[in-house]
Order: sequence, then C-alpha cells, then structure tokens
Amino acid sequence: MPKPIVASASTNNETVSRAFDEFKVRKFFDQDKIAFLIPDDIDQYLRDFEQSEFFECNHELSVQNMRIYGRKYKKNIWKQKIASQILINVKKAFRKYKLDYWLSDGTLLGWYRDCSLIPHTMDLDIALNIKQYDSNLVKYFLGNKITPLITVFGQLNDSLELRLEYNGFLCDIFFFYDLNSTHLYAGYQLGRSKMKNVLSKFNRLCSAELFNERHLVPCNYLDYLKEIYGQNDWKNPRDNYGEWSSVVNRGEKWTEDEYPNVFNT
Repeated sequence: MPKPIVASASTNNETVSRAFDEFKVRKFFDQDKIAFLIPDDIDQYLRDFEQSEFFECNHELSVQNMRIYGRKYKKNIWKQKIASQILINVKKAFRKYKLDYWLSDGTLLGWYRDCSLIPHTMDLDIALNIKQYDSNLVKYFLGNKITPLITVFGQLNDSLELRLEYNGFLCDIFFFYDLNSTHLYAGYQLGRSKMKNVLSKFNRLCSAELFNERHLVPCNYLDYLKEIYGQNDWKNPRDNYGEWSSVVNRGEKWTEDEYPNVFNT
C-alpha cells in the first residue's frame, strides 16, 4: 500500500503540510492550448483538500515509551496487519458513500501517542456524525468478506453504533450526536442505562498517517484525547483507563419496549 502523498505549501508566510491519497490526473488544455495536469476526479480532490492539513504522530513520545516500558510496549506485527486491513476496508466504504469519518478513542490515542496501536488493544474505534448516516453503510458491511457487521447497538436517533469483526479483531463505528456545544456518543451500555461520552464540539477534520494509509483525525486531536483520558493520563500506556473522564450517565434509560431492540446481531 503506497504511503499518502504529503506536500508542504506556503500561504501568507505560513507553511502547512497537506496529505492526499494517490489520485489519477488528466490533461487539461486552456484557451491558449497550454496543457496542464489536473485531478481526474475534481470533486473528490476538493473534498480531500478541505481535510488535507497533515499532522504527524508523536514520534518522540513513542520512542520514549518504548524505552521506558520495553517488551510490554513492543508493537505486535500481527495486530498491526489485521488492523490495517480493517481500516483500509472501512475507509473504502466511507469514501464510496462520501462520508467523513475519523479515528476516535483508543485508535486516535494509538495513532498520536504510539504511532501505531495502543499495546493491549483488540479493537479499533472509528466515528462519524449521525447527520451523515447512510443505510448503504449497513448493507455494505452485512456479509462483507473482510469486515462483516456482527452487531448493531442503539437506535438511529440515539446511541447508534456498528460493530465489525475480522479475525477476532473488532472495529466499533460510533455515531456522534450534536447537543448544544457538545458531541454525544455511546461509550458503552450498562444494562438499560445509557452511558455516553460527552466531548466539546469540533468542526474540522485533518489528515494523519497510520500503517502507511491516510486517515482523518480531529484537527484538535490533543484536546479530544485530553477530554477522554484526562489532562496527562493519555501519555502513559496502561491496560485500561478505568472510568473515562468524558463518560457521563445523564439519567437516561432505555424503556422496556426499546431495550429488546437495542442489541441486534
């Protein structure tokens, strides 16, 4: 898999790195019959450009943790390969239906802190806004040979989550719901209680590289991580983070009629 194309451009004395997936070009002739190369799919290029500002993972912190934690922190090549295949297939679906996804929770943490996966994980976390829900996404993953849909949690209007699986590795797709100045999404379900993550609302997505593939991340990724895992706790690898600082119980519960339809396999 080729690495994403990364280029730097200067505007108003500010240099910004931008990343793109490899794309086809075609010749274009202007009115003076001078030939230029332009993207073959201009609409897709412009969509990608809006989200092309590129951020590197924290290589220094990754090396530091490797030195401190040694073998416990050693990256698992098998898990990396499986995770990479899942991410590529999931990204293919999102691009097919022109949906804006991003790396979230532990996968975002792994990208930035570890430049890989977090050491203990056996799942991936992906997110997108519920406003972009497309029923074709469910159809795409039903019976998919690489990442079949195994469970649907929640309902379309509340706490929706899709769970995919490949070779024992899970991928959770969380849908974010806007509420005033925050985003809500289902961190997990505790019986009939709705346990939700609450994060400050953000509006921009940028580009990052994970396993030689371009993926989207919140442009304010560091604030995002601090809200979920704590101001400084995210820096140090651990097997679990206990109660996430962003998870709240807003007193909401599924009704007796709703609850049987909250988990569909």
